[in-house]
Amino acid sequence: MDFTKIALIRKRILLIALLGVLTTSLVASLSTIIPFYYSARNSLEQITLSNVQRQASLVNNLFEKYQDVAIQFTSRSEIRLRLEKYVAGEMSREALTAYSAPRLKDAMRLSDELLGLTRLGVEDEILVNLGKTLTGKELASYLAEPAGGSDSSLIVVEQEPVIGVKANIYSKSGKVIGQDLLYFSQNKLKETLTDKRDINIEAKVYLVNLTTKTRLDYDESSERLEFKQLRSPLKVAHLNKAVSCDQITIKPTGKCTNIFFLVPLKNTNWSLVAEIPTQSFYLPIQAQLIWPLLAIVSMLLVVIYAISRGLHPLTQRLAYQAKELEKSTEELRLVASVFEGTREAIAVTDADMRLIKVNSAFSQITGFQSDEALDKDLQSFFYQKKAIEKLYLKIKQSLEVKESWQGEIWYQCKDGEQLPVLQSISTLLDDQGQVINYIHIFNDISESKAQEERVNYLAHYDQLTDLPNRTLINRRIKKAVEKARINNQGLAILFMDLDHFKEVNDTLGHPVGDLLLKAVAQRLKGKLREQDTLGRLGGDEFLAILDHSANTEASGAVAKKIIHSLVQPFELEGNQIQIGVSVGIAIYPKDGHTADELIKNADIAMYRAKDAGRNTHRYFSSAEDG
Repeated sequence: MDFTKIALIRKRILLIALLGVLTTSLVASLSTIIPFYYSARNSLEQITLSNVQRQASLVNNLFEKYQDVAIQFTSRSEIRLRLEKYVAGEMSREALTAYSAPRLKDAMRLSDELLGLTRLGVEDEILVNLGKTLTGKELASYLAEPAGGSDSSLIVVEQEPVIGVKANIYSKSGKVIGQDLLYFSQNKLKETLTDKRDINIEAKVYLVNLTTKTRLDYDESSERLEFKQLRSPLKVAHLNKAVSCDQITIKPTGKCTNIFFLVPLKNTNWSLVAEIPTQSFYLPIQAQLIWPLLAIVSMLLVVIYAISRGLHPLTQRLAYQAKELEKSTEELRLVASVFEGTREAIAVTDADMRLIKVNSAFSQITGFQSDEALDKDLQSFFYQKKAIEKLYLKIKQSLEVKESWQGEIWYQCKDGEQLPVLQSISTLLDDQGQVINYIHIFNDISESKAQEERVNYLAHYDQLTDLPNRTLINRRIKKAVEKARINNQGLAILFMDLDHFKEVNDTLGHPVGDLLLKAVAQRLKGKLREQDTLGRLGGDEFLAILDHSANTEASGAVAKKIIHSLVQPFELEGNQIQIGVSVGIAIYPKDGHTADELIKNADIAMYRAKDAGRNTHRYFSSAEDG
């Protein structure tokens, strides 16, 4: 009997030991898999949101490009002078139309995306109608639409969604004397919305206006973009929540099975939405975790089985324990293979941020081998820029409050290269809530950063001359005005319009005209100081910002050098080309206190130079030009 009791006690001790081993394995597996899962999911959502934001930037750039094209049409000087005569009663409407229509039609050939153009007079009377345009009530309704902060809108022309752009036409004195309505094809916008490679192949990417509950997306049956009404109250509620949260990922609730990424477009009521089925979106992460999850479920089943069979013979229990130990070893090997096999860099630090474990991806990305990195402060690998102390403080505060942090960090690699990464940090705590370790997971985002810089360059620089475009010039004038105001210094704006450039295009062709614009840009750079700014506004118009030029003599001397430089012949494609330039000068603060005022007044002064016989310069005078 005693031997029976001893055997029973021994069985129970072995059973408790087995349960302890299994429980420890379960906790260790969960403490590794759960942070990895949430980190991978958050990283996937953040990368997808960044790609949606990048696609929204492409749409914004497309609208800005069309606005620049519209401004170039309104700035064509010869046609604009005839329009001024018409407004002044010096020219008939029929004569104006006969002169303007063929020239505007010829200019439309420069853009394959331009479907139609309507030029209106000061009383909204139609002067020129070319291509696909709005008429009648549709035109009146479009003209009555509020601007909404932008001159671009999505409208329907001849039962086809197009991009409409409005642009005012100004006289030499800055008065509105007409308006151009341009209608652009949906093809470029369709290409942008249907390019889902960087988002998700099953995503639906469309534009939505929550004010009118209207969406514009691609219809596969017609193979074009079409307007549709938002009929799902739950989807509208999701999208309104995304707007109120400002570019946030909205996860499904209720009967909704899709995840939404919404990015508002600039200066408009429209937003870019990427709608992805939740199941397919998280499938890559779930596929990575299926085997560890199956292992955890298996262990739970084993625990239940062990409790139910606690009184089995000792030999069976020992054999079962040996089998489970072997299984646990395989599971630990699986976890180790995930740690070493992932393409994401993973580093484990102690509570003081000193490295205690790194995987091979960490060494591949940073260039530091494991023995070079261990026992060193992880923050010592960060690129030591000026704002690094603020970043340290921000990370520390987030880890104390949320027990996690995610953001962009620059690393200093072993070869000296600075590398941008998207990093997430998770905190592991003991039973008393004290920090045991930090788990750091990051990805190399240098390619996406480079693409972002390329998009920014295309949005702010003229691709023909590599000079700042109108958008960037306006921004730099605003900064220069603010600097001049604070330092009580002068500032001069030189508005330059090439003389006889149209004759070059008409006789030698646009390719030679483009070469001439590049050569002009190089000569202009040579006549300006390093601190001055030169830009191209469009067509044959250039603008220079002269810092510290408080007096008219200094800016006039620069204008004379520019005129003398450009009257020298250009040798291009075996042709000797002779042109000139008319320069208008506006001085801050005498001639204006804002960028728009200075550009407008310099433009007015430039027309005075043209009226004076061209190839000269004139200063803006409020008495003469007002």
